[in-house]
Amino acid sequence: MTVSLFPFILFHLVSLFATAESVLARSSVTTRIPIKKLTPGATLEATIDNPVYLGSSELLPAATRLRFTLASVTKERPRISTLRRIGALATGGPLPKATYKLTPRAVSLLTPDGTERPIDAEIVTLSEQRRLRAKGQSIASAPQQRDHLSLVVRLSGFPSVPAGPIFATTAEIPSGAKARILLLKGLRASNAKAGDPIEAQLLEPIRLNGGATVPAGTLLTGAVTASKGPRRVFRPASLRLGFNSLRLPDGRSLPIATVLSSANTEKGAGASLDAEGGLSGGPVSKLRLAVDIGLAYASGKLIDDIFEEGVKAGVGTAAAGSAATTARYIGLGTGAVFLLLQRGNDVSLPQYTELELTFARPLMMSGSTAGAVPLDPRR
Repeated sequence: MTVSLFPFILFHLVSLFATAESVLARSSVTTRIPIKKLTPGATLEATIDNPVYLGSSELLPAATRLRFTLASVTKERPRISTLRRIGALATGGPLPKATYKLTPRAVSLLTPDGTERPIDAEIVTLSEQRRLRAKGQSIASAPQQRDHLSLVVRLSGFPSVPAGPIFATTAEIPSGAKARILLLKGLRASNAKAGDPIEAQLLEPIRLNGGATVPAGTLLTGAVTASKGPRRVFRPASLRLGFNSLRLPDGRSLPIATVLSSANTEKGAGASLDAEGGLSGGPVSKLRLAVDIGLAYASGKLIDDIFEEGVKAGVGTAAAGSAATTARYIGLGTGAVFLLLQRGNDVSLPQYTELELTFARPLMMSGSTAGAVPLDPRR
């Protein structure tokens, strides 16, 4: 595998005459270090997961290596009220997690011969990720990745490259074609409702017949088609997305039919993806179930003791036997209610989540041309 130097040569040739653009790329950290141990001055190496495109032009191939020297590492803790913490403990509701913001002092691209070339880059998000694939898909078509530390990086300073014609007369996106997209706004099943608008942008061109393309950066729009938040008795949340419009660079919007076929999710989310593209929070973990059972027992035991001692203090030891029996039933009931109030796992898709869509039916398009379509990471 070789890394083309064309983007860098092109940049120096036309940077005086072209407006610099920025693109987003997802990369996997190869340096073995826990997030909590990252400190200023630390060095991270990562490989870009997929080719990086601007319009229809490939800027960097997959597996390109990046090296980050960190200037600062900031842990951002969300403000959570005590009342909200108690409510989440009682019902098993989700609480926002702490996030880390990494600011690089220097970023280099590593060429195959071992030399480093500086590049303008910003770390947008940092998270531990795993790849979900729809049930029924073969592993060869959608390989299941292990949990890994993932960066979304904004690469800047590339000149705008004309995309050229999309298609001359007619072209077709065949049924079964894949589209790799980046979600522009985060979603959570507990907050979303059917009809909420969604937007995403192509991360790489869709290849058409005759060598033409729908360029990277093309906007896809749609709506949440179904959403249920996490429900009691450990029932998980569910979320279904419907991308139904493809906005071409010439301004036209074409109706599309797609199915979500894979998605990146945060580590520990426990989510699953069914064959129809529906996301589910998945079953609760054994650890959480054990903790909830322990809390249910403790709460029941506490109510048992309080009731029994209160009866003894009020009517004396003569009624101790019947008080103990009654208190035991009340304690068991309290523990059972605690368990019944527990909610299942939520479905969360943070901003810049990478998704893969499969076209459910072919799309025929008439002739058109298009200019450059820069990926707009600031939408």
